[in-house]
Amino acid sequence: MFRHIIEAQSQFVSFGEAPKPGNLLCAFGVELAQFERPGDDMHLFRETFLLFSLNLLDAMLTIVWVRNGVATEGNQLMARLLDSGDFTFLAAKIAIGTITALVLLRWGNRRLAKYGLAVALAVYISLMGIHVVTGLSAFGLISKTVFSDLQSLTNGLLAMVI
Repeated sequence: MFRHIIEAQSQFVSFGEAPKPGNLLCAFGVELAQFERPGDDMHLFRETFLLFSLNLLDAMLTIVWVRNGVATEGNQLMARLLDSGDFTFLAAKIAIGTITALVLLRWGNRRLAKYGLAVALAVYISLMGIHVVTGLSAFGLISKTVFSDLQSLTNGLLAMVI
């Protein structure tokens, strides 16, 4: 009944060992050593994109808070750029974020890049918390007594750590 299938298989000429499923392009003479495992070509892409997005959001919120008199820029270099104009400040923040993203995407497979990215994300996520508190304060949803209570709490925690 299946004799014609068996006979057809025996007529095939063997060209050597069949390529492994993940190595199909190497069988055709294309060497892809840098893409050995799936997903390696895009290492840290999501984390880097998140960092760039947080950097951009920080820049826009800083412009809003400073121009409305709610807050001041804490970084003196960036404060001078902000005094030069919103576009100058925003261009500098985008340039810094772009260079950082390119470096992380290029050398993201190194341990230092992974740790540095984790620290930078922790700093920016904390900074977003400060922006939230600033916004709540600007809209009158948080009173000044909450700030003094929060300051005494953080001073107490810092004293316990040190």
